[in-house]
Amino acid sequence: FEKYTEKSNYLIVIMGLFLVFYFQFIDAPSPDLPILVICAILFYEFIFNTLDAKKSKTLFLFLVFICFLKITVAPLVLLLYFILKKEKNNIIFYTSVSLLFVSIWILKNIIITGLPLFPSSYFDLNLDWKIDSNLFEMVKQGTIDAGYSENLVYTKNLNLIQKLNLWIRLGGLNAFFNSGMILLFLFIVFTPIFRVTKFKILYFILTIHFLFLLCTSPQYRFFLHIFILFFSVLVFEISKKIMVLRNHNILIFMILTSLILSILIDIKSLTLNKIHPILLIIPESNSKYTHFSFDKIKTTNFEYYNANLPSIFETSNGDLPCVSKRLLEYYNVQPKQRTTNIKDGFYTT
Repeated sequence: FEKYTEKSNYLIVIMGLFLVFYFQFIDAPSPDLPILVICAILFYEFIFNTLDAKKSKTLFLFLVFICFLKITVAPLVLLLYFILKKEKNNIIFYTSVSLLFVSIWILKNIIITGLPLFPSSYFDLNLDWKIDSNLFEMVKQGTIDAGYSENLVYTKNLNLIQKLNLWIRLGGLNAFFNSGMILLFLFIVFTPIFRVTKFKILYFILTIHFLFLLCTSPQYRFFLHIFILFFSVLVFEISKKIMVLRNHNILIFMILTSLILSILIDIKSLTLNKIHPILLIIPESNSKYTHFSFDKIKTTNFEYYNANLPSIFETSNGDLPCVSKRLLEYYNVQPKQRTTNIKDGFYTT
């Protein structure tokens, strides 16, 4: 609303309508939500505003922060060349901040996984608490498979064309976003906004970003920020052609579109993650598994609480440490405490 008041730019209003969609992400500690919100701001500011020293610093910090949150958005750092090319006087600031974030990111990876460049195994320090190599490969391959197949078809021995053939044939919500993303990339070049130089630059960088994802793990949530931008631009340009967006009916347009998006989100055929209005006022418990009991299990020198839940990847409000016994068996991992005090951490055995 602030940006709309400043310049009456309806694109920011249309992008704001997706706040309804962001509700899907508020019930889990996922990096997807801040990335979607920050990218919407980042893209808008880059396209429409003059980048003075203050704004360049802000966009730089946004970019560094989202890359810190999720490495899949790393190709967006290409934007820095166009954001900072006139900001040579502040090179010490940009270098210092970059080194700070990279250092924290490496330290975090070392502490949590034992691998400095996780999810890569390069520069393995061979620390005794590092993630088990078999487990690392299983998780890495599982992430790749999840990008191309609903049933986690093993794709390691498939070439890129075969994997993309699986990807384009996915059904449900995947089909909507996957096919929609390709169509948006094609159609957006015919819109008037494509004549804007900075939008062309952004389009080129987002194309590299999307191609990078296609070659690694093209899960739609990894390119959702691109989809939202291009879809908003398309709606923006169409609405201008049919004269929908006027000062006297912008509020009506927003309300109607929000209602339509809310209804779409609630269609079970699209997604099982449904929004219930009452939960926005009175949130559910932080676990839906409140009636399950926990078994105390001891293995070697490690005691943990096993949740008897339907899925091995889920847990609930149990005493710590809390993990599924079947999950440890699935990955063939048996944690071993470093000392008698669990605070001292684990070896991988």
